[in-house]
Amino acid sequence: MNNIAYFDPLLFKRPKGTVAKGTEVSFMLKMEDNQSPKEVYLMIKNDEANDYTYEKMQKNQNNYTKTLKFENNGHYWYNFKVVFDNFS
Repeated sequence: MNNIAYFDPLLFKRPKGTVAKGTEVSFMLKMEDNQSPKEVYLMIKNDEANDYTYEKMQKNQNNYTKTLKFENNGHYWYNFKVVFDNFS
């Protein structure tokens, strides 16, 4: 099975590693050339939340990007959701 998307936190997250409160953090998800998702979301959850929040990412060629500013201290977890049209 081939990958449809690729993320490496050392290459596609800026700044790298831990950041101070109030810092903008940019994420990029790289899509394979033959993939055309309907929507791509960055899913964010901190240790105090029960659920993820979904932030729609912007398309830029075959990449999807999103920049967020984290205003609260804590540990944040992130993941991606890639949505394709339903097939009949």
